[in-house]
Amino acid sequence: MEALTPASPDSLPPLGELIADDPLWRYSSGSGSGEGVAHLRVWLIADAEPGHLVVVTETGSAASVTEPVDVALAEPDRPSIVSS
Repeated sequence: MEALTPASPDSLPPLGELIADDPLWRYSSGSGSGEGVAHLRVWLIADAEPGHLVVVTETGSAASVTEPVDVALAEPDRPSIVSS
């Protein structure tokens, strides 16, 4: 997987419809500690090349945002991520 870099508003694609907004999105923790919870938002990209913009915000004080981002990118068609 390629490295994630911070985005500036100018570097973001034009956003379309918000298709998922789950403030209590649960994901499996790869560290064996069970399940994590994060705020997940997914937008369609309103550009010539279709795609999604996924934003994951951790809700715990000692949480790492890397694990849920890996889960969201690996499973984009999972029903808990993409909703209508």
